[in-house]
Amino acid sequence: MAVTHKLYGPAMKNILDGTVDLGPDTFKVALMSSGFSFDQDHEDWADVSTHQISGTGDYTAGGIELTVNSSEITHSTGTGISTVVCSSETVFSTEGTISAHHAVVYGSTSDKLLSAVDFNGEEDSVDGEYKITWTDSKLFTITVST
Repeated sequence: MAVTHKLYGPAMKNILDGTVDLGPDTFKVALMSSGFSFDQDHEDWADVSTHQISGTGDYTAGGIELTVNSSEITHSTGTGISTVVCSSETVFSTEGTISAHHAVVYGSTSDKLLSAVDFNGEEDSVDGEYKITWTDSKLFTITVST
């Protein structure tokens, strides 16, 4: 099975009502243990934070900052596709050992969950490095029907 990335159900509500602002809000990516289970209805960091990995190498509790720039939210005319662009990689460690099963993206100002990545099993650091490479620097895309 492949890696999957899903938006939390309340994420769009929180973006549309301004609780989460894709421009100036600071986002973080946190790594989660095998005890984490995606629940579409979770909304707050507190709903999942107990499953964050701990005591693992030089992992920073609360996760690593993810750059999202509102000027890089794009829309492709004629396709109905809007894309939220982020930094191309999130590096958690350059030395040490880290193992995680999932990652969670959340607004560190609002503590609202945005999305979850399922690695489809345990992913370990390679030669001390643990990073997520975002496909084409896309955090997520939204397609509206035409």
